[in-house]
Amino acid sequence: SIAITVPPSHADETERFMKLLQHTSLRVGAVEASSQAVRRALLANPGGAESAKWRWCALGPKAVPMIHDLYDHPEEAPRLAALSAGALLDDALVVPYIMDIAKKSSSKARRISSVRELGNMGNNPRVDIGLRKLLDDDDVDVRLAAFEALLKRGDPIVTEIQINENFVLNIVPSNTPMLYIAQSGTPRIVLFDAETRINTPLTLNTWSGQLMMKADLDDEELQVFYRHQDDPRPVIVQAPTTVRGLINFLGHKTTINDPEQGLGMSYGQVIGALHQLWLQKYITCDFKAEQDRILAAILAFESEQESIERPEFDEVSGSDTAFTPRRPGENDDLEIPSRSGLEGSGVPRDTVPR
Repeated sequence: SIAITVPPSHADETERFMKLLQHTSLRVGAVEASSQAVRRALLANPGGAESAKWRWCALGPKAVPMIHDLYDHPEEAPRLAALSAGALLDDALVVPYIMDIAKKSSSKARRISSVRELGNMGNNPRVDIGLRKLLDDDDVDVRLAAFEALLKRGDPIVTEIQINENFVLNIVPSNTPMLYIAQSGTPRIVLFDAETRINTPLTLNTWSGQLMMKADLDDEELQVFYRHQDDPRPVIVQAPTTVRGLINFLGHKTTINDPEQGLGMSYGQVIGALHQLWLQKYITCDFKAEQDRILAAILAFESEQESIERPEFDEVSGSDTAFTPRRPGENDDLEIPSRSGLEGSGVPRDTVPR
């Protein structure tokens, strides 16, 4: 048996490590020559783009100069394979090309994939600046992909506030207000546009009277009535009219060490309260949950797939056999050799050299 140990550098990306391992050649030779061989094979058969990409990545940074001229290749498959490999190998020259795809491609899936590739690259101010601009993109999913990329890169433009130990509130500057609810990993609420406010006048009565809010037009604070499930005594307090301040107020638990006023709601309760405000149009913004993104991605993928129908031949009238097209001058009595007589005995080979 063979034991494979994932190195610490790939501890969080085992799938990538396995791809590299699968495409690593057992023949040790000149990297440049191997890269050129992969390049020639790809141009001859663009269908091997995915394998070519990982072969270049497995060969390492020395393969990068061999694929530079493919970054603007007229054929899509070789171009995208080279750009993706360049991004994985952290070649700064790919940034403008991939950024252009992220901004202008007609395929949403490709735009999002490009944003993620940029997010995985090393420190590069051009990447950070480009991703920040995408926080104002017209497409919701592209904006979210840009946020996740910037969060992964530790960009200071993304503010992170820990609300007790319940959840994290991220605040992102954007011209398009949005609330995003993460449903996997770290409990997280993301607010696009820190200046988003609660619309007034407001009268909210939800959860069978457990939570009520009221405010007149131009009030600077909300009047909040809240009754905890385990405490019959209601709490009547003032809350901020900014969405940012309200989220902190709803989730914060007042303690001796942190006497700031708050209701101490759970992550789910905070989301429920925000959703009720959004449903009744007291918050004007997009409201997006992670589950919605997954469903949207599946639908987008299905809609972008081309449905290829198998061609059918017309049947000859009065015959049970399918019509076989022939070239002019061919003899109908000519026997066609069996397929077995035409096939070689060679072992099938990968189209990309290894």
